[in-house]
Amino acid sequence: MTEILLSDDLSGLRDGAVYFDVDPYKEFHAVADPPDANADGWRTQIGHWSIPKELWFKVTDSSGRGWLESRRPTTAYDNLLMTKGDRDWHDYVLEADVVLLPAAPDAWGGPRGLVFRHVDTQRYYAFALDADGCFKLLKRVESNWDVLASSPPVQASEAPTRLHVRVEGSALSCAAPDLGVRLEAVDHEYGSGSVGVIGASPVRIGGLTVSALPGESERLAAVKDASAKMLREKRARYPKPRLWKKIETSGFGGYRTYRFGDLSGDGKTDILLGQRAADRTTACLTAINLDGEILWQVGKPLADYPRHTGDIPAQIHDVNGDGRNEVVCACGREVQILNGATGEALNRCPAPEALPVPSYYKEISNHWGGLWGDEEERLVIDAIAFADLKGAGRRSDILVKDNYHHISAFDADLNLLWSHLNPQGHYPLPFDVNGDGREEVIAGYSLLSPEGKCLWSLCLQDHQDAIYAGRLTEDQSGPLRILMSAGEDGLLYMDATGNLGQRVMGHVQRLGLGKFSAEIPGLQVAICLFHGNPGIISLFDANLRKLWTRELPVAGATLHPVNWDGTGTELIFYTGARPAMGFAGGMLDAAGDLVVEMPDDGGPGETWDILPLEDADGDPRDKIVVWDPERIWIYAPDGALPGGPVYRPLRPPRSCASNYQAYYSHPKWDG
Repeated sequence: MTEILLSDDLSGLRDGAVYFDVDPYKEFHAVADPPDANADGWRTQIGHWSIPKELWFKVTDSSGRGWLESRRPTTAYDNLLMTKGDRDWHDYVLEADVVLLPAAPDAWGGPRGLVFRHVDTQRYYAFALDADGCFKLLKRVESNWDVLASSPPVQASEAPTRLHVRVEGSALSCAAPDLGVRLEAVDHEYGSGSVGVIGASPVRIGGLTVSALPGESERLAAVKDASAKMLREKRARYPKPRLWKKIETSGFGGYRTYRFGDLSGDGKTDILLGQRAADRTTACLTAINLDGEILWQVGKPLADYPRHTGDIPAQIHDVNGDGRNEVVCACGREVQILNGATGEALNRCPAPEALPVPSYYKEISNHWGGLWGDEEERLVIDAIAFADLKGAGRRSDILVKDNYHHISAFDADLNLLWSHLNPQGHYPLPFDVNGDGREEVIAGYSLLSPEGKCLWSLCLQDHQDAIYAGRLTEDQSGPLRILMSAGEDGLLYMDATGNLGQRVMGHVQRLGLGKFSAEIPGLQVAICLFHGNPGIISLFDANLRKLWTRELPVAGATLHPVNWDGTGTELIFYTGARPAMGFAGGMLDAAGDLVVEMPDDGGPGETWDILPLEDADGDPRDKIVVWDPERIWIYAPDGALPGGPVYRPLRPPRSCASNYQAYYSHPKWDG
């Protein structure tokens, strides 16, 4: 008897747009689907944030039959997918009725039909009618198509056409019997995967039926049992998250606009909660300690706090070298230095004047939605970092930037040192590239001297999201490497002179480095894709050879390294989302398995950071800090610290925190 793996007549969907929401906010926030989301288990798998969110629709015809309808012709790159089912399905038959709708003759148009053995949005097969009128058996390879087989052009009508796909081992067989089409191929690359529909040209698809071939149900059950057993055994090795502290922040809380550091001067970590207004300026700063006591507040909390996708221009740092931290921030059109303990203004100056952007620059450069920065007299400051431009041995110089073209440097007394115009990307990285004791500034795809002069620059299509500069060995020996998550330019790796290597693999958004595997030499490099292929995470070795790739729910993956058990092998923090939000977040191991789950205890999960907070409880292992505008919950690893030497990895300085930074962890043992 044939077992049906999936029979979906679309009755679980309401008429209207099928839910899909991937926007820049989800680059670093986890957001639950709304309770009334019209999805019924379907995953709208692909799309750029600039494409309207209403991509697929459930429609019901006059006979009462439901259809999935794609109305928006798009490029072959965008290929709009919806998928359903189990990625462990191997041998099966997929069937569906398809109506090929007319498209405007001058419109973009790509394949429309069925998707099978869908591993992720860069790896799957499709049986579809292409824009040239030919049915094709296609293989998706990252952002490209391979044609495994093709029919002559067919005369397609608007009557329903039955499509039939059979996959068994490496044998792929597809047919549209009503149109006399039969295509076959042998391909070994994608051995299992879910099913779905593709609609890069107007199409209606009348539900899906998936039937298991003989032996598939037994094989699938064995795979599920073995995977569950392995995951239970892995999870048993790691401490569970233990709720350590709750802090109420109602009335002055925010999203990913918090900073952590010692404000009061007592040697313990405090929290600076920032709120940004709609014009991107800082509206309110509130300082609290880890007991939730308000230390001070500057500005007025916003009654209706808007969500934001960028940074907040505020940092905690000892700028003047007196041993106590200040808060350096941009409020309105001013740069201000505040007393960290009281919030009192110690110094202030106007934001730098905007450099006039030449017309030829605008003709050859992207603005990336942030305009050019010279529309107003003074910069709208987006982010702040600190650098040692003079070789003083400490970072007493202040870098400010806008979105996305201006960067300026001040000294500790707010004297303007220089300003520079170039494509900035999101966040600069000060680093002593040439070893002379002074820090250069990696700003976008350019290297600036301590005097703000361009030493070298790369001309590519997109912009940098995160930058890492250092070595990829555990002891930080060997040659300097600069890595960048660079959007559509992929994963970039270069040396101190700008010699470029490039892995073009989709929109690379996040970058995390750490010792995630004890067996693989050097550090490992984790990246996450977003726009176009949201949720694909990959891990590379120190030579940037790919170890694995898998697709996870789109949940603001940050890829923080986490010292969770003190053994020196760290985990990768994926997201703070809770099961009640629709998917479980937590930490991945070096194989990509979710080995530490966030507890389903009603806590916040939208935003998070990873901090040791050893100054608060004496435990050098990391804490998980998760929050939303109403509350902060902090989790510690349950159980005692292992005996012997203590693992205290070196991390990025908290004074240069950014939503777009690379998160790294350099191994270091004490004792």
